Amino acid sequence: MIAFLSVFLWAVNAIFLKEGLVGSNSSVFNWVRFSFALLFMPFFRPSAVWWQLVLVSLFWNFINFNSFVLGLDEGLSITKATAIYQTNAFFGLIFCFLLNKDKLSRRGLIGMTISFFGVSIFLQDGWQDLSGTISELLILTAGLSWGVGFALMKKFNIKADFGNLVWLSFYAFVFQSIFLAVQGESITEFITTNTLLYASLAFFLGSIAANSLWLRSSQYYRVSTMTGLILLLPILTGCFGYLVYNDHLTTYELVGALLTLAGVVYNSGVKIQDLFQRKAKAI
Repeated sequence: MIAFLSVFLWAVNAIFLKEGLVGSNSSVFNWVRFSFALLFMPFFRPSAVWWQLVLVSLFWNFINFNSFVLGLDEGLSITKATAIYQTNAFFGLIFCFLLNKDKLSRRGLIGMTISFFGVSIFLQDGWQDLSGTISELLILTAGLSWGVGFALMKKFNIKADFGNLVWLSFYAFVFQSIFLAVQGESITEFITTNTLLYASLAFFLGSIAANSLWLRSSQYYRVSTMTGLILLLPILTGCFGYLVYNDHLTTYELVGALLTLAGVVYNSGVKIQDLFQRKAKAI
């Protein structure tokens, strides 16, 4: 499923965000990230109405990414940050129901409950290490703004074409420029080779590739199925944390990962016998 690939890319992108903050400023990093849209906007026109893109970009890009990166900058690990961030699955369901009157299926709610329980077990040890509330509130704000942005995308029926994605980043670049001006931050002081490298990767992998796959999937699958997949995000980042930062997985994390996966499979409505039947047909 391309929606799963989108979540996978977001997990990889979390590492790019963490690495990009080394020797840089979170606000400047996002400014550089969004600035790559300037390279493409003269050649690609959006299919969506401009004010709809502005409104979506305010929540989906500007508030979302700034809150998340600021949370990382406060010292949270990518696994703990994405564990809090996966509350966006619930915010997405709630705002899609409020703004679009999307139905909440019983299977979806049960599957998400199982997955959320799995994530809680996955973080049984990690929750005790969380210090302070500012970083947690920042990540929670990111999840909330993601949910609003996703619901608005569904409401406005914004397509996953390259022009829309580029101009979403461009409007975020405008917001970010105003934000930096108000802060009085020096841009050149914090731009390094490391910043340019990881900001470009975050733009192309996160803002373009992952978002494109996510929007395409949202046209074919239920909201509950889509948002349920997001609960895999802390599991994937935990695995990447083990591979990249040598973070070891505990028994709680392994059990939690299996429960989360079970909830996602149940949520998606995939039956085991169907998998074998498809395999048999393919043979």
